[in-house]
Amino acid sequence: MSSEFGFGETVKTKRGFVVRMALVYGIVTAVSAGFAVFAVINILDGDTGYMIMLVVLGGPGLLTGVLLRQYVLDISALPVTIEGEVQRKWHKSNLLFFFMPTFYINVERKIFTIPPLAYASLLETDLVGIRCLPRSLTVEEIERYDETEKRFLPADLGTAEK
Repeated sequence: MSSEFGFGETVKTKRGFVVRMALVYGIVTAVSAGFAVFAVINILDGDTGYMIMLVVLGGPGLLTGVLLRQYVLDISALPVTIEGEVQRKWHKSNLLFFFMPTFYINVERKIFTIPPLAYASLLETDLVGIRCLPRSLTVEEIERYDETEKRFLPADLGTAEK
């Protein structure tokens, strides 16, 4: 944690978002695990046709279980600050929502999902400070170093104080 960044003493977190994501991934993981256990029981009884169900629901269930763990651990975690240079930035469409792009940046070998306005105001090689939750990397605030003012400013430009 660096005192260079002007995040201030107030700790505002996205706990609501983290709790919602934990609930969503928890439900999906529980349903997938239930079907996977059902498939394993039937496979052990000799019905190998349930192997398809085990593969189709077991794999995604395992992946959502990993995401569930990250969000559950972040519910009580304190935010951390990641400092570094934007090594890469890109955007792509979501898997389920084709017309809603998601914006990403890579800082210190970590990939963050950021809002569109912050994405537009950042360039590759900008020095940034990102306050986020440590495991899910849920971004709370992004600041970039402004060469002309010689200080860190909010990256979304809409919340800059004058």
